[in-house]
Amino acid sequence: MLNVDALYKRLMQDEKLVKTVLQAFFKDLPLQICQLNNAAKAQNYMALAKAAHKLRGAAANVGAEKLHELLGELEDAAKGEN
Repeated sequence: MLNVDALYKRLMQDEKLVKTVLQAFFKDLPLQICQLNNAAKAQNYMALAKAAHKLRGAAANVGAEKLHELLGELEDAAKGEN
C-alpha cells in the first residue's frame, strides 16, 4: 500500500512527477526483487543487505511505508550475518 498523500506532498503536488516516479519504481521493481532473491539463494548476505538497502530507498521515495519497514528489517538481518 502506498501513502499517496505523502508522495504527492513530497513531490509538491506535481501529478506528472508522481506518475514518472511511480513508473520508474514499478519498472525497476522486478529487477530489484530478482537481485534480492539471487543474493538470498546464494547466501550472499553483503549483496542481500545492499539490494535491500537500495529497494528500501526506492520504497521510501514512493511512499511504500510497510515495504520500507520490512526491507529495513531484511537489511539489518543480512548485515547481522556478515
